[in-house]
Amino acid sequence: MTKIVKIAVVGCGITGSTLTSQLLSRLPSSLPSTSTAQIRVYDQGYRPGGRTSSRLLTQLDDTDTEILVDHGCQFFRADLPTSRSIVDSWVDQGFVKKLDSIKSSSSSSSSSFFGFPNHPPFFYPTSGGMVGLVNNQVSTWPSDSVTVSSSHRVTSVEKVNDPSCSSHETSFKFKVTSTTGRNAIHDTADKDMSAAPPTEVDLFDAVVFTDVSSTSFKSWHRASALGGEGSGVPEEFLADVRARLDVSGRVPLFSCIVVFETPLQLEGGAEAVTFEDDQGAAWFCCRSSAKLGESPPSSPSSTLDAWVIISTPKFGVDEITRVPMQTEDGKFIPQDKGYLRDGPCQALLDDLRSFAKTPLPKIVHLDGQRWGSALPGVKFNGVEGGKKVCRDVLYDGVMQDLAPTVAYPSPAFNEKSFVMHESGLFQAGDMMSLTSPGVEGAIISAAECSDAVIDLISKK
Repeated sequence: MTKIVKIAVVGCGITGSTLTSQLLSRLPSSLPSTSTAQIRVYDQGYRPGGRTSSRLLTQLDDTDTEILVDHGCQFFRADLPTSRSIVDSWVDQGFVKKLDSIKSSSSSSSSSFFGFPNHPPFFYPTSGGMVGLVNNQVSTWPSDSVTVSSSHRVTSVEKVNDPSCSSHETSFKFKVTSTTGRNAIHDTADKDMSAAPPTEVDLFDAVVFTDVSSTSFKSWHRASALGGEGSGVPEEFLADVRARLDVSGRVPLFSCIVVFETPLQLEGGAEAVTFEDDQGAAWFCCRSSAKLGESPPSSPSSTLDAWVIISTPKFGVDEITRVPMQTEDGKFIPQDKGYLRDGPCQALLDDLRSFAKTPLPKIVHLDGQRWGSALPGVKFNGVEGGKKVCRDVLYDGVMQDLAPTVAYPSPAFNEKSFVMHESGLFQAGDMMSLTSPGVEGAIISAAECSDAVIDLISKK
Protein backbone atom coordinates (compact mmCIF):
# COMPACT_ATOMS: atom_id res chain seq x y z
CA MET A 1 0.00 0.00 0.00
CA THR A 2 1.43 3.39 -1.01
CA LYS A 3 1.95 5.87 1.82
CA ILE A 4 1.00 9.45 0.94
CA VAL A 5 3.13 12.18 2.53
CA LYS A 6 1.41 15.57 2.48
CA ILE A 7 3.12 18.94 2.58
CA ALA A 8 1.43 22.34 2.94
CA VAL A 9 3.13 25.39 1.46
CA VAL A 10 1.57 28.61 2.76
CA GLY A 11 2.05 31.37 0.19
CA CYS A 12 2.74 31.23 -3.56
CA GLY A 13 5.06 34.11 -4.28
CA ILE A 14 8.73 33.70 -5.22
CA THR A 15 9.55 31.62 -2.14
CA GLY A 16 6.50 29.34 -2.30
CA SER A 17 6.71 28.70 -6.03
CA THR A 18 10.48 28.13 -6.04
CA LEU A 19 10.32 25.87 -2.98
CA THR A 20 7.51 23.79 -4.49
CA SER A 21 9.43 23.42 -7.76
CA GLN A 22 12.53 22.33 -5.86
CA LEU A 23 10.49 19.76 -3.90
CA LEU A 24 8.98 18.35 -7.07
CA SER A 25 12.38 17.94 -8.69
CA ARG A 26 13.88 15.97 -5.80
CA LEU A 27 11.15 14.29 -3.78
CA PRO A 28 10.58 11.31 -6.13
CA SER A 29 14.19 10.16 -5.74
CA SER A 30 14.32 10.92 -2.00
CA LEU A 31 11.27 9.00 -0.81
CA PRO A 32 11.01 5.23 -0.37
CA SER A 33 9.43 3.42 -3.31
CA THR A 34 6.38 2.76 -1.11
CA SER A 35 5.74 6.50 -0.54
CA THR A 36 4.55 9.38 -2.66
CA ALA A 37 4.22 13.09 -1.90
CA GLN A 38 1.34 15.47 -2.41
CA ILE A 39 1.75 19.22 -2.03
CA ARG A 40 -0.99 21.74 -1.41
CA VAL A 41 -0.05 25.39 -2.01
CA TYR A 42 -2.23 28.00 -0.30
CA ASP A 43 -2.36 31.61 -1.46
CA GLN A 44 -4.67 34.25 -0.04
CA GLY A 45 -4.71 36.27 -3.25
CA TYR A 46 -7.05 35.82 -6.19
CA ARG A 47 -4.11 34.10 -7.89
CA PRO A 48 -0.47 33.30 -7.09
CA GLY A 49 2.15 36.03 -7.17
CA GLY A 50 2.73 37.61 -3.77
CA ARG A 51 5.02 40.61 -4.05
CA THR A 52 5.78 39.72 -7.68
CA SER A 53 2.40 41.22 -8.53
CA SER A 54 1.39 42.28 -12.01
CA ARG A 55 -1.89 43.89 -12.97
CA LEU A 56 -3.63 44.07 -16.35
CA LEU A 57 -5.21 47.49 -16.84
CA THR A 58 -8.21 47.61 -19.18
CA GLN A 59 -10.94 50.03 -20.29
CA LEU A 60 -8.50 52.93 -20.28
CA ASP A 61 -9.61 54.45 -23.58
CA ASP A 62 -11.84 53.70 -26.56
CA THR A 63 -9.25 51.46 -28.27
CA ASP A 64 -9.60 48.48 -25.89
CA THR A 65 -5.93 48.90 -24.99
CA GLU A 66 -4.62 46.57 -22.29
CA ILE A 67 -1.50 47.49 -20.31
CA LEU A 68 0.42 45.18 -18.00
CA VAL A 69 2.10 46.80 -14.99
CA ASP A 70 4.20 45.47 -12.09
CA HIS A 71 3.05 47.13 -8.89
CA GLY A 72 5.36 45.14 -6.62
CA CYS A 73 8.80 43.75 -7.46
CA GLN A 74 10.29 45.38 -10.56
CA PHE A 75 13.13 42.99 -11.51
CA PHE A 76 15.67 40.84 -9.69
CA ARG A 77 19.34 39.97 -9.35
CA ALA A 78 21.25 36.67 -9.28
CA ASP A 79 24.73 37.25 -7.89
CA LEU A 80 25.26 34.28 -5.57
CA PRO A 81 25.99 30.68 -6.70
CA THR A 82 22.80 29.02 -5.41
CA SER A 83 20.43 31.58 -6.88
CA ARG A 84 22.43 31.97 -10.08
CA SER A 85 22.19 28.23 -10.73
CA ILE A 86 18.41 28.33 -10.38
CA VAL A 87 18.05 31.50 -12.46
CA ASP A 88 20.27 30.01 -15.18
CA SER A 89 17.88 27.05 -15.33
CA TRP A 90 14.97 29.50 -15.71
CA VAL A 91 16.81 31.19 -18.56
CA ASP A 92 17.32 27.79 -20.22
CA GLN A 93 13.60 27.04 -19.83
CA GLY A 94 12.70 30.39 -21.38
CA PHE A 95 11.15 31.72 -18.17
CA VAL A 96 13.42 34.76 -17.69
CA LYS A 97 15.81 36.98 -19.62
CA LYS A 98 18.47 39.55 -18.89
CA LEU A 99 17.06 43.06 -18.63
CA ASP A 100 19.70 45.20 -20.29
CA SER A 101 18.07 47.37 -22.94
CA ILE A 102 16.24 50.03 -20.91
CA LYS A 103 17.33 53.64 -21.37
CA SER A 104 17.87 54.89 -17.85
CA SER A 105 18.80 57.98 -15.93
CA SER A 106 20.42 58.35 -12.55
CA SER A 107 22.35 61.27 -11.11
CA SER A 108 23.79 58.97 -8.45
CA SER A 109 26.30 56.13 -8.47
CA SER A 110 24.38 54.55 -5.60
CA SER A 111 23.56 50.85 -5.68
CA SER A 112 20.48 51.46 -3.57
CA PHE A 113 17.75 50.22 -5.94
CA PHE A 114 19.31 46.80 -6.46
CA GLY A 115 22.14 48.33 -8.47
CA PHE A 116 19.98 49.85 -11.19
CA PRO A 117 21.19 51.07 -13.64
CA ASN A 118 24.94 50.97 -13.01
CA HIS A 119 25.49 47.50 -11.58
CA PRO A 120 23.94 44.73 -13.73
CA PRO A 121 22.97 41.98 -14.33
CA PHE A 122 19.22 42.32 -13.87
CA PHE A 123 16.67 39.65 -14.74
CA TYR A 124 13.00 39.77 -15.75
CA PRO A 125 10.40 37.21 -16.91
CA THR A 126 10.08 36.68 -20.66
CA SER A 127 6.29 37.10 -20.52
CA GLY A 128 3.46 38.03 -18.20
CA GLY A 129 5.26 40.69 -16.16
CA MET A 130 6.98 39.93 -12.86
CA VAL A 131 4.23 37.51 -11.85
CA GLY A 132 5.30 35.45 -14.86
CA LEU A 133 8.21 34.21 -12.75
CA VAL A 134 5.68 32.52 -10.45
CA ASN A 135 3.19 31.54 -13.15
CA ASN A 136 5.84 29.91 -15.34
CA GLN A 137 6.84 27.66 -12.46
CA VAL A 138 3.24 26.84 -11.54
CA SER A 139 2.51 25.85 -15.15
CA THR A 140 5.03 23.00 -14.89
CA TRP A 141 3.54 21.41 -11.77
CA PRO A 142 1.72 18.08 -12.34
CA SER A 143 -1.88 18.29 -11.15
CA ASP A 144 -1.70 14.85 -9.55
CA SER A 145 1.12 16.03 -7.25
CA VAL A 146 0.27 19.68 -6.53
CA THR A 147 -2.97 21.45 -5.69
CA VAL A 148 -2.94 25.26 -5.85
CA SER A 149 -5.59 26.79 -3.58
CA SER A 150 -5.94 30.49 -4.40
CA SER A 151 -8.27 32.70 -2.33
CA HIS A 152 -7.41 30.50 0.66
CA ARG A 153 -6.05 32.18 3.78
CA VAL A 154 -4.58 29.84 6.38
CA THR A 155 -5.97 30.96 9.73
CA SER A 156 -4.73 28.26 12.09
CA VAL A 157 -2.39 25.30 12.33
CA GLU A 158 -2.99 22.73 15.07
CA LYS A 159 -1.23 19.55 16.04
CA VAL A 160 -3.67 16.61 16.15
CA ASN A 161 -3.48 12.84 16.43
CA ASP A 162 -3.10 11.04 13.13
CA PRO A 163 -6.51 9.44 12.48
CA SER A 164 -4.92 6.83 10.20
CA CYS A 165 -2.83 5.34 13.02
CA SER A 166 -3.98 2.48 15.22
CA SER A 167 -4.58 2.96 18.92
CA HIS A 168 -1.19 1.39 19.64
CA GLU A 169 0.71 3.94 17.56
CA THR A 170 1.61 7.50 18.44
CA SER A 171 1.73 9.87 15.51
CA PHE A 172 0.38 13.28 14.67
CA LYS A 173 -0.58 15.52 11.78
CA PHE A 174 -0.94 19.24 11.36
CA LYS A 175 -4.54 20.32 10.90
CA VAL A 176 -4.57 23.36 8.64
CA THR A 177 -7.72 25.48 8.60
CA SER A 178 -8.22 28.02 5.83
CA THR A 179 -10.81 30.69 5.13
CA THR A 180 -11.93 30.82 1.51
CA GLY A 181 -13.61 33.34 -0.76
CA ARG A 182 -13.61 37.12 -0.32
CA ASN A 183 -12.75 36.88 3.38
CA ALA A 184 -9.41 35.39 2.38
CA ILE A 185 -8.41 38.40 0.28
CA HIS A 186 -6.06 40.73 2.14
CA ASP A 187 -7.74 44.02 1.24
CA THR A 188 -11.42 43.11 1.22
CA ALA A 189 -13.29 45.96 2.91
CA ASP A 190 -14.87 45.19 6.28
CA LYS A 191 -18.34 45.85 4.87
CA ASP A 192 -17.79 43.13 2.25
CA MET A 193 -16.64 40.47 4.72
CA SER A 194 -18.95 37.55 5.43
CA ALA A 195 -19.94 36.98 9.05
CA ALA A 196 -19.65 33.22 8.52
CA PRO A 197 -17.09 32.65 5.76
CA PRO A 198 -16.59 29.17 4.31
CA THR A 199 -13.62 27.25 5.69
CA GLU A 200 -11.67 24.15 4.72
CA VAL A 201 -9.63 21.72 6.81
CA ASP A 202 -6.81 19.47 5.64
CA LEU A 203 -4.14 17.33 7.34
CA PHE A 204 -0.40 17.46 6.62
CA ASP A 205 2.90 15.92 7.67
CA ALA A 206 4.79 19.20 7.25
CA VAL A 207 3.87 22.87 6.90
CA VAL A 208 6.09 25.48 5.25
CA PHE A 209 5.22 29.14 5.81
CA THR A 210 6.64 31.49 3.20
CA ASP A 211 4.96 34.75 4.29
CA VAL A 212 6.51 35.92 7.53
CA SER A 213 3.23 37.64 8.42
CA SER A 214 1.73 34.17 8.96
CA THR A 215 3.92 33.53 12.00
CA SER A 216 5.02 36.96 13.23
CA PHE A 217 1.64 38.68 13.50
CA LYS A 218 -1.18 37.65 15.79
CA SER A 219 -4.73 37.20 14.61
CA TRP A 220 -5.33 40.94 14.06
CA HIS A 221 -3.38 40.64 10.79
CA ARG A 222 -5.24 39.04 7.90
CA ALA A 223 -2.24 36.93 6.92
CA SER A 224 -1.80 35.49 10.41
CA ALA A 225 -1.99 31.71 10.84
CA LEU A 226 -1.99 31.92 14.61
CA GLY A 227 -5.72 31.79 15.23
CA GLY A 228 -7.69 28.94 16.77
CA GLU A 229 -7.27 27.15 20.05
CA GLY A 230 -4.56 24.65 20.91
CA SER A 231 -2.20 26.06 18.29
CA GLY A 232 0.26 23.61 16.84
CA VAL A 233 2.83 26.35 16.31
CA PRO A 234 5.35 26.00 19.15
CA GLU A 235 6.47 29.15 20.90
CA GLU A 236 10.15 28.31 20.38
CA PHE A 237 9.56 28.21 16.61
CA LEU A 238 7.79 31.59 16.68
CA ALA A 239 10.58 33.02 18.85
CA ASP A 240 13.18 31.96 16.28
CA VAL A 241 11.20 33.73 13.53
CA ARG A 242 10.85 36.88 15.63
CA ALA A 243 14.56 36.85 16.47
CA ARG A 244 15.46 37.48 12.83
CA LEU A 245 12.86 40.21 12.47
CA ASP A 246 14.12 41.84 15.66
CA VAL A 247 17.48 42.24 13.92
CA SER A 248 16.27 43.44 10.53
CA GLY A 249 12.79 44.86 10.87
CA ARG A 250 10.64 45.34 7.77
CA VAL A 251 10.87 47.87 4.98
CA PRO A 252 7.41 49.17 3.99
CA LEU A 253 7.08 50.60 0.50
CA PHE A 254 4.35 52.26 -1.54
CA SER A 255 3.90 51.99 -5.29
CA CYS A 256 2.03 54.30 -7.65
CA ILE A 257 0.59 53.12 -10.97
CA VAL A 258 0.02 56.01 -13.35
CA VAL A 259 -1.17 55.92 -16.97
CA PHE A 260 -0.66 59.07 -19.04
CA GLU A 261 -2.79 59.98 -22.04
CA THR A 262 0.35 60.65 -24.10
CA PRO A 263 3.95 59.44 -23.64
CA LEU A 264 5.99 60.99 -20.85
CA GLN A 265 9.12 62.55 -22.28
CA LEU A 266 12.19 62.50 -20.02
CA GLU A 267 15.65 63.85 -20.78
CA GLY A 268 17.66 61.53 -23.00
CA GLY A 269 14.61 59.39 -23.68
CA ALA A 270 14.97 57.76 -20.25
CA GLU A 271 12.49 54.97 -19.54
CA ALA A 272 13.64 54.28 -15.97
CA VAL A 273 14.94 56.53 -13.20
CA THR A 274 16.73 55.90 -9.92
CA PHE A 275 16.18 58.99 -7.79
CA GLU A 276 19.12 60.40 -5.85
CA ASP A 277 17.40 61.85 -2.78
CA ASP A 278 17.01 59.10 -0.18
CA GLN A 279 15.03 61.53 1.97
CA GLY A 280 12.44 62.12 -0.74
CA ALA A 281 9.34 60.15 -1.68
CA ALA A 282 10.37 58.43 -4.93
CA TRP A 283 13.12 55.80 -5.15
CA PHE A 284 12.64 54.30 -8.62
CA CYS A 285 10.27 54.55 -11.58
CA CYS A 286 10.00 52.73 -14.87
CA ARG A 287 7.92 52.77 -18.04
CA SER A 288 6.07 49.45 -17.98
CA SER A 289 6.38 48.75 -21.70
CA ALA A 290 10.18 49.13 -21.54
CA LYS A 291 10.60 46.02 -19.38
CA LEU A 292 8.22 44.09 -21.62
CA GLY A 293 10.26 45.05 -24.67
CA GLU A 294 7.33 46.83 -26.29
CA SER A 295 7.39 49.98 -28.37
CA PRO A 296 5.54 52.31 -28.77
CA PRO A 297 4.57 52.66 -25.09
CA SER A 298 1.20 50.90 -25.28
CA SER A 299 -0.01 49.81 -28.74
CA PRO A 300 -0.08 51.05 -32.34
CA SER A 301 -3.64 52.28 -31.87
CA SER A 302 -3.06 54.09 -28.57
CA THR A 303 -0.69 56.65 -27.08
CA LEU A 304 -1.29 55.58 -23.47
CA ASP A 305 1.87 55.36 -21.40
CA ALA A 306 2.02 53.49 -18.06
CA TRP A 307 4.66 54.05 -15.37
CA VAL A 308 5.16 52.60 -11.88
CA ILE A 309 6.85 54.65 -9.15
CA ILE A 310 8.30 52.97 -6.03
CA SER A 311 8.76 54.91 -2.79
CA THR A 312 11.91 55.22 -0.71
CA PRO A 313 12.14 53.22 2.54
CA LYS A 314 12.07 56.44 4.57
CA PHE A 315 8.87 57.59 2.90
CA GLY A 316 7.37 54.15 3.49
CA VAL A 317 8.17 54.19 7.20
CA ASP A 318 7.02 57.79 7.66
CA GLU A 319 3.74 57.09 5.87
CA ILE A 320 2.96 53.78 7.55
CA THR A 321 3.55 55.31 10.98
CA ARG A 322 1.38 58.29 10.03
CA VAL A 323 -1.40 56.01 8.73
CA PRO A 324 -0.88 52.64 10.49
CA MET A 325 -2.08 49.23 9.32
CA GLN A 326 -4.00 48.60 12.55
CA THR A 327 -6.04 50.60 15.03
CA GLU A 328 -4.85 51.17 18.58
CA ASP A 329 -7.13 48.37 19.76
CA GLY A 330 -5.54 45.93 17.29
CA LYS A 331 -8.01 45.86 14.38
CA PHE A 332 -6.59 45.50 10.88
CA ILE A 333 -7.10 48.48 8.55
CA PRO A 334 -7.48 47.43 4.87
CA GLN A 335 -5.92 49.58 2.18
CA ASP A 336 -8.12 52.47 1.09
CA LYS A 337 -7.75 53.31 -2.58
CA GLY A 338 -8.87 56.90 -2.08
CA TYR A 339 -6.18 57.44 0.54
CA LEU A 340 -3.51 55.86 -1.68
CA ARG A 341 -4.45 58.00 -4.70
CA ASP A 342 -4.77 61.25 -2.77
CA GLY A 343 -1.83 60.74 -0.42
CA PRO A 344 1.19 58.55 -1.29
CA CYS A 345 0.56 58.63 -5.06
CA GLN A 346 0.56 62.44 -5.13
CA ALA A 347 3.85 62.62 -3.25
CA LEU A 348 5.44 60.14 -5.69
CA LEU A 349 4.08 62.04 -8.69
CA ASP A 350 5.50 65.29 -7.30
CA ASP A 351 8.99 63.79 -7.32
CA LEU A 352 8.55 62.53 -10.88
CA ARG A 353 7.28 65.98 -11.91
CA SER A 354 10.33 67.63 -10.34
CA PHE A 355 12.66 65.25 -12.14
CA ALA A 356 10.92 65.81 -15.49
CA LYS A 357 11.20 69.60 -15.07
CA THR A 358 8.02 69.92 -17.11
CA PRO A 359 4.28 69.39 -16.56
CA LEU A 360 3.31 65.74 -16.71
CA PRO A 361 0.90 64.57 -19.44
CA LYS A 362 -2.78 64.20 -18.58
CA ILE A 363 -3.41 61.27 -16.21
CA VAL A 364 -6.13 58.82 -17.26
CA HIS A 365 -5.56 56.20 -14.55
CA LEU A 366 -4.05 56.38 -11.07
CA ASP A 367 -3.80 53.69 -8.41
CA GLY A 368 -1.57 52.76 -5.50
CA GLN A 369 -0.43 49.86 -3.35
CA ARG A 370 0.82 49.62 0.22
CA TRP A 371 3.40 46.92 0.95
CA GLY A 372 3.73 46.67 4.72
CA SER A 373 6.50 44.07 4.50
CA ALA A 374 8.04 44.83 1.11
CA LEU A 375 11.60 43.92 2.08
CA PRO A 376 13.54 42.85 5.13
CA GLY A 377 15.77 45.48 6.65
CA VAL A 378 19.50 44.80 6.46
CA LYS A 379 20.43 42.25 9.12
CA PHE A 380 24.20 42.73 9.05
CA ASN A 381 26.63 45.54 8.21
CA GLY A 382 23.87 47.92 7.19
CA VAL A 383 23.47 51.62 7.82
CA GLU A 384 21.77 52.13 11.15
CA GLY A 385 19.47 54.88 12.35
CA GLY A 386 16.27 54.19 10.43
CA LYS A 387 14.48 51.82 12.80
CA LYS A 388 11.06 52.87 14.06
CA VAL A 389 8.38 50.95 15.95
CA CYS A 390 4.69 51.43 15.13
CA ARG A 391 1.97 49.36 16.80
CA ASP A 392 4.65 46.92 18.06
CA VAL A 393 6.04 46.37 14.53
CA LEU A 394 9.71 47.22 13.82
CA TYR A 395 10.29 49.06 10.54
CA ASP A 396 13.52 50.12 8.84
CA GLY A 397 13.62 53.26 6.72
CA VAL A 398 17.31 53.60 5.84
CA MET A 399 18.41 53.44 2.22
CA GLN A 400 20.96 50.67 1.79
CA ASP A 401 23.22 49.63 -1.09
CA LEU A 402 21.52 46.50 -2.43
CA ALA A 403 23.97 45.40 -5.11
CA PRO A 404 25.66 43.10 -5.46
CA THR A 405 23.73 40.70 -3.26
CA VAL A 406 25.87 39.67 -0.28
CA ALA A 407 25.62 36.52 1.85
CA TYR A 408 26.39 37.00 5.54
CA PRO A 409 27.61 34.16 7.77
CA SER A 410 25.64 34.02 11.00
CA PRO A 411 26.45 31.44 13.68
CA ALA A 412 23.66 32.95 15.78
CA PHE A 413 21.14 31.68 13.20
CA ASN A 414 22.91 28.34 12.59
CA GLU A 415 23.96 29.55 9.12
CA LYS A 416 20.46 28.69 7.84
CA SER A 417 18.35 30.90 5.60
CA PHE A 418 15.15 29.50 7.12
CA VAL A 419 13.71 28.52 10.49
CA MET A 420 12.53 25.00 11.28
CA HIS A 421 11.05 22.99 14.13
CA GLU A 422 11.63 19.27 14.48
CA SER A 423 7.89 18.64 14.47
CA GLY A 424 7.72 19.58 10.77
CA LEU A 425 7.18 23.35 10.71
CA PHE A 426 9.30 25.65 8.55
CA GLN A 427 9.52 29.38 7.87
CA ALA A 428 11.24 30.38 4.64
CA GLY A 429 11.47 33.57 2.62
CA ASP A 430 13.61 36.66 2.15
CA MET A 431 12.79 37.84 5.67
CA MET A 432 14.56 34.73 7.00
CA SER A 433 17.43 34.77 4.51
CA LEU A 434 21.02 35.60 5.48
CA THR A 435 21.60 37.77 2.41
CA SER A 436 21.10 41.42 1.63
CA PRO A 437 17.43 42.14 0.78
CA GLY A 438 15.85 41.13 -2.50
CA VAL A 439 14.33 38.33 -4.55
CA GLU A 440 17.65 36.52 -4.46
CA GLY A 441 17.31 35.97 -0.72
CA ALA A 442 13.89 34.41 -1.27
CA ILE A 443 15.26 32.05 -3.95
CA ILE A 444 18.14 30.91 -1.73
CA SER A 445 15.88 30.45 1.29
CA ALA A 446 13.46 28.37 -0.79
CA ALA A 447 16.22 26.13 -2.12
CA GLU A 448 17.84 25.54 1.26
CA CYS A 449 14.52 25.04 3.05
CA SER A 450 13.41 22.49 0.44
CA ASP A 451 16.48 20.39 1.32
CA ALA A 452 15.46 20.41 4.98
CA VAL A 453 11.84 19.50 4.18
CA ILE A 454 12.96 16.57 2.05
CA ASP A 455 15.31 15.39 4.79
CA LEU A 456 12.51 15.44 7.37
CA ILE A 457 9.87 13.88 5.12
CA SER A 458 12.15 11.08 3.97
CA LYS A 459 12.53 9.96 7.59
CA LYS A 460 8.80 9.81 8.31
